[in-house]
Amino acid sequence: MKIIVINLVSTDRWDENDRRIYDDFTSEGTHVDVVSLDTGPGSIENRVAEAMAVLQVVKRARELYRDYDGIIVNCCLDVGVDVR
Repeated sequence: MKIIVINLVSTDRWDENDRRIYDDFTSEGTHVDVVSLDTGPGSIENRVAEAMAVLQVVKRARELYRDYDGIIVNCCLDVGVDVR
């Protein structure tokens, strides 16, 4: 199984650490990749930042979904998850 985790920030400084954390919880045979947004906020602290991120999350998910069995949006707000 392959899972992609999308971090909702425009920096990759947490990607490798997050990947290691997810790897600690995956079953054997599960591969996890972590990516961040190409553009967007540095963090999601308010509704403006959330609105800035939602289009980028959907764009990233649409670019990557065919190569993965599942997508995790790495944010407690679930930004963009309900967009169809």
